Amino acid sequence: MSKAIVLGLDGACWPLLEDWLSDGALPHLAQLRQRSAWGTLLSELPPVTSPNWHCYATGCNPAKVGVFWWEIVDRQRQTIRHPRARDYHRRTLWSLLDEAAKRVAVLNFPCGYPPAPLQEGYFTAGGPGAKETGFAYPPRWESELKRRFGYRVHPSRILSSVSDVERAQEEILRLIQTRFDAAFRLLDKNVDFLHITIFYINVLQHFLYQGEATKRAWQLIDHNLGRLCKRASAHGYNLFLMSDHGCARIDTVFHINTWLQQQDYLHLNRSPAGQAMIRLGLSRQRLVSWARRLGVARWASARVPQAIQEMVPDSKGTYQKQAKAHRIRWHESAAVGSGQGLVYLLRTRGQAGYEELKEKLQRELRALRRPGTGEPVAAKVHFRADIYEGPFLDSAPDIVFEQAAGVHTSGSIGHPEIFERTHKWAAENVPHGLFLAWGPDIAASGKLEPVRILDLAPTLLHLSGVGIPEDIDGRVLHQLLARCGDDTGGLTQ
Repeated sequence: MSKAIVLGLDGACWPLLEDWLSDGALPHLAQLRQRSAWGTLLSELPPVTSPNWHCYATGCNPAKVGVFWWEIVDRQRQTIRHPRARDYHRRTLWSLLDEAAKRVAVLNFPCGYPPAPLQEGYFTAGGPGAKETGFAYPPRWESELKRRFGYRVHPSRILSSVSDVERAQEEILRLIQTRFDAAFRLLDKNVDFLHITIFYINVLQHFLYQGEATKRAWQLIDHNLGRLCKRASAHGYNLFLMSDHGCARIDTVFHINTWLQQQDYLHLNRSPAGQAMIRLGLSRQRLVSWARRLGVARWASARVPQAIQEMVPDSKGTYQKQAKAHRIRWHESAAVGSGQGLVYLLRTRGQAGYEELKEKLQRELRALRRPGTGEPVAAKVHFRADIYEGPFLDSAPDIVFEQAAGVHTSGSIGHPEIFERTHKWAAENVPHGLFLAWGPDIAASGKLEPVRILDLAPTLLHLSGVGIPEDIDGRVLHQLLARCGDDTGGLTQ
């Protein structure tokens, strides 16, 4: 029976790391890459934490998982809400391993709150969305995490700006180290399968991209990767590195709902309460600032329902996620956008005018250009049936566009301009992530053709000798799986 460790690195990709690999800043990763099979990992669209961590864990595309982004748009009920744990419908690879009596441990899994019970294993939910209590199963594991490591799910500071992230960088480094400390504790328990997610590395990448704080975090990861290689080599584990997506620098924010509104596809209700808040100087940013000064920001964030928080506009008068639904005049509108490339038509399939509307929007998005440069906003524009298949297809966005290089798409409603220069994030998600495999059952074949994120679950199940569900979308990466003799040598110093 083969054993495996999966190190999930949120938002990681080789272009982000190449300069640091070349100048010796990441020696363990550089050495490991020379002796492994490695390459690009292709995300499902859109390339976002939700749904891609669950696509990895299940081997299924979003139309089988049931979630497509951070919003669930219900056109019949005219609601928009955050996904909950029950909205992710497919069984994960570790639930299948657990049922097959394998000893499994999952650490800091995004969108995994509340934690899923396992027969004998350990599950620790990670952000976004997880709370600081009730995040681990069994409960005694949570107690051990807090007692032994001072484990937290999130930084104590809310991270909503570059300055927030810069001030919190030391705490983010401590959080990253606790993930590795907890992982080595789980390996002491002799598990057969261990998944670890390093999530807050992508927060640094979003806000600072290749800044010094991001480099320091990657050097910390590299140090622990060296330790992990030693343990894997000594105890016969196959080691996989992967990410849910990659990241790349951006310079432009595209406000899709402002564009839809100006093109007469989206009609909004006025918000007298929101306008009054703006006149009085009340915005989400101002309220967060006051809460910080009073020392209650994290307390308020945990206790005030997300839907209530989002009813307060930001300083530009925009609304996010659940609050958007109250602004839309649903019966008069034809389309609404979510962030990062999703468009929902408010006419249903089979209704008069649906196909014409869908094709017209596709043409217009393909033709849309950024002001000043004339460069496209969308690299590719897909219909949902071209990229998704499964029982939740009718809940999928009707159009999915891949953001062109340098573009971040905001799904907020109410922004006065279609385009603006980026002032918050330095980098956006891209579909090309990171993959590496090394160990006693892996052929050290060097650089690979791109691998799909959907292929990891069936490959890991195959290695473990556990049956693979027939209806998953991924396939076993047989080209990886060959005895590699001494290829595990030389990585233990």
